Amino acid sequence: MLTLNYLIQARNEGVIKYPTINKNCIDFFDHLLFTNGNGYELMDGNFVNYFSPFGRLVYWKDYYKNYIAIEDMIELYNRNQEYCDEPKYYTIEQFTEIKEGDLTSKDFWYNCILSKEYFSYLHSCKYSKIMHFNTSTDKILIHTSLAICLAYKKFYNEVIEDNSIFDNFKDPYLRGGFHLNIVVRDLELVNERIVFLTKRV
Repeated sequence: MLTLNYLIQARNEGVIKYPTINKNCIDFFDHLLFTNGNGYELMDGNFVNYFSPFGRLVYWKDYYKNYIAIEDMIELYNRNQEYCDEPKYYTIEQFTEIKEGDLTSKDFWYNCILSKEYFSYLHSCKYSKIMHFNTSTDKILIHTSLAICLAYKKFYNEVIEDNSIFDNFKDPYLRGGFHLNIVVRDLELVNERIVFLTKRV
């Protein structure tokens, strides 16, 4: 069995279930941390899944360690692909993109941002799950979130200096490309999150 950090396992499950919106390593975490009403649930500042055999909520840290493995996810997905007109099968090798050390690396996430096909503004960040982290939140989740926010801060500052960087992205939400006012606003939101998370490190 391949043993992975629970955040990497959760991301892998997201890729398997929703491959069209999780193409880049950071896509899952953008949705998890910054999207309001994203379908994920927190308990005591940590993400949980509803584990039906016991009818109770289980912390991700336990859920992905004790109840579900990446091999099981792949097997289930591939079994369902048999009924598709154009089946796409996964292998275990496809789920080693993120190493445990990458989770807390600002440079890793910055490179992920640059390699995104689509760029989504963090406009719902103010009301998102990240705002509900507390002193009980798992430290790896705090440090990962902080590294991602620092990566976005670096990216936004560079974009403000040279908005041609923005031309590398498709923009499905706001037509017309670069929007300085929105980038400045998102930079402010990210800076608020950095202060918020730093107090919980």
